[in-house]
Amino acid sequence: MHPARSQLPARLWVFLMKARTTSQFLREFDAQVAVNGDGFTPWHSNSLLDYYPNPGDPVTPNGTAASQGVVYATGNESTLYLSAENAVSFSAPESGLYNAISSDRMLLENGAPAGGPDDGTVAPRTAIGLDGSGQKLIIPGHERAVGNHLGIFMP
Repeated sequence: MHPARSQLPARLWVFLMKARTTSQFLREFDAQVAVNGDGFTPWHSNSLLDYYPNPGDPVTPNGTAASQGVVYATGNESTLYLSAENAVSFSAPESGLYNAISSDRMLLENGAPAGGPDDGTVAPRTAIGLDGSGQKLIIPGHERAVGNHLGIFMP
């Protein structure tokens, strides 16, 4: 696996927490890969014209989020941790948080369905998993598109 990196220095991430789509982020930072992670606050969606945030509005992630050693949010949600050496785990490191992205739930734990509520909402989704050896990172995703590609339900 080759690590994907943007051209943005790590010390600047903390100042740039603004709403954008995954595709906008990918283009803006000339990244190889962009993953839609955790939810954020503030957030509301009352209608097609009454929602927040809009692209560029300030937001705060709900869970733990870090990039290249800069921690810009902490929380109690399910988190994927990546070390400076590219070791991947769903368990928090004892020290030296390097990269982290969170989610509101685990879909599987130890190969079995984790359960959890189904909110019934169709939306863009990303799932991140490790193979049984813990060596391969698996990232299927679905981004909202115009027309009939609106997203998927959470199980």
